[in-house]
Amino acid sequence: MDLFPLGLIETLRAYRENRATVQDYVASCSDRIAALEPQIQAFEWFEPARAMAEAEERAGGILGDLPLYGIPVGVKDIIATRGIPTRYGSKIFASNVPTTSAWVVRRLEALGGLVMGKTVTTEFAYRQPGKTRNP
Repeated sequence: MDLFPLGLIETLRAYRENRATVQDYVASCSDRIAALEPQIQAFEWFEPARAMAEAEERAGGILGDLPLYGIPVGVKDIIATRGIPTRYGSKIFASNVPTTSAWVVRRLEALGGLVMGKTVTTEFAYRQPGKTRNP
């Protein structure tokens, strides 16, 4: 079963009912990204192995009070994300890897979400358009 079409509530329900794991969902999303990325070019940075490692950290975890438990998100490349290249859509920052995440990323992770990848942005969210083809 392809899990990527599931909405947020359906995905969390599938986790609770043991019909899917975070790893299953991340694998499904990774497969979908691999299939569509050559045409859409939405991601500035995406490493399936890192996304799966994040998913495995949550293996066997308890949903509890984490409303975004195991939900993968794409973070716009204009937002600092610890340990992940943040290029601001510019060649000037091609090798920039922040040591801390922006508040919004820390909050998403604290709520149980996991960063799946970084999505394309216009340069500094203002100038030159990025490579993506708007789906």
